[in-house]
Amino acid sequence: AGWKSQQVAGYETSDAANDGTLDAVADVESGDLVDEETGDLIDTSAYLVAVLPAESSSDFCAAYAGRTYTFDDAPSLDFPAHLNCIHYVVILAVDDPALL
Repeated sequence: AGWKSQQVAGYETSDAANDGTLDAVADVESGDLVDEETGDLIDTSAYLVAVLPAESSSDFCAAYAGRTYTFDDAPSLDFPAHLNCIHYVVILAVDDPALL
């Protein structure tokens, strides 16, 4: 049963990370999170969200893995999608080298 505790811990950790990402998205959209240097609202057009890693088996995640979405789509991306799900949502700047 040792593997089960690892599986559950992995899912819970990933789920908490996704909640944090979505909380940041909500803060940006509500104006609660602003540019630290200027105090201006953050321009969401300069950001994308991505579901990583790009690899996936042929399950539900295959339709999302490795794809990028507009910032406004972030709340609809709910990962991890299942137990053993390795996918997570990240926020990337449009000019982020990870997009190349």
